[in-house]
Amino acid sequence: MNQTHKICMYIAAHKKFAVPDIEGYVPLEVGAALRDEHFGFIRDDGGENISAKNPFFCELTAYYWIWKNSDADIVGLSHYRRYFSKYRINPDSQYYLQPDEIEQLMAQYDVILPEHFYWRKHTVKSGYYAGAGVDPDLDTIGKIIQDLYPAYSQTYRDVLTHHEASYCNMFVMKKSDFDAYCQWLFDILIEAERRIDISDYTPAEKRIFGYMSEILLNVWVEQNKKRVCYKPMVVNAPFSKKKKILRICEKMGIQKATKAVYCVDSKF
Repeated sequence: MNQTHKICMYIAAHKKFAVPDIEGYVPLEVGAALRDEHFGFIRDDGGENISAKNPFFCELTAYYWIWKNSDADIVGLSHYRRYFSKYRINPDSQYYLQPDEIEQLMAQYDVILPEHFYWRKHTVKSGYYAGAGVDPDLDTIGKIIQDLYPAYSQTYRDVLTHHEASYCNMFVMKKSDFDAYCQWLFDILIEAERRIDISDYTPAEKRIFGYMSEILLNVWVEQNKKRVCYKPMVVNAPFSKKKKILRICEKMGIQKATKAVYCVDSKF
């Protein structure tokens, strides 16, 4: 492999799992500050971090740690059971995105994201509220964007009306682009944390900041006219669980649910 950049594909995990034997794939324990027993992985409570916010920010505690602590040239995030792959169904790790492929793609594109999934009965906004989102939190985000980054306001409104988006907060980017994205993202979310009272939310609803960031990644990419390579995403989970989540997706009116299955979960 003729690799010229340091590539780290971090894998967010809250439990032990079989780490793919692929160069550059690095397991990262999320929410590490909240548990006494650890797994021998890099932890998101080292260095500058927001690990203790994991119940509310989900995999964004990994984002923050990567932003503040990683020295890689190209960074990415997958989940312990969700990976970029050549196929949507076959979970064999031999088909996961490889470092040499990342190197080649990043010479042509600015960012790698999961393929869109499509809502049949919802827009991105109504789909958010059909899940664990609480009304009017997206409107609050809109006001914050108008206050802090007004140039993004129209793009935010446009994305909310779409019937498709990338979800799961999985990505690959040059570290410089990721740093710029995180500055923008956390400026917005930290202000949202100040403005939105989640004290009466359910545990699932309190994961608000992770949920909202899935939408915001689409906004940032569209506003900045990034060249995007959309790759399939596969879930490495028992087939029985996949079927259960597929049934939930169908009830929610999600089209092409084999793509959506990977983001309907409460564990991050």
